[in-house]
Amino acid sequence: MHIRLHGGASWLYNLFMGAVERPLRDNIQRKVCEAAESTINTDAARELATLPVKVNACPRYMDTIHIIIIIIIIDIFKVA
Repeated sequence: MHIRLHGGASWLYNLFMGAVERPLRDNIQRKVCEAAESTINTDAARELATLPVKVNACPRYMDTIHIIIIIIIIDIFKVA
């Protein structure tokens, strides 16, 4: 982002634009990133939740998959 003022005493203001541009650019970039992140986190999560999920697993391994899932659940809720 480059700021250049025109007319009137702009020549004087333009002398100080170098000191103003960077903080202003950083602030705008931070605000845009925060807004984008917020939108992505809320809208994308809502849209992803509507997508159908289909898992094709070989029936031969279903017992193993169930055991792994149970182990993961137990590990998550394990009280130390």
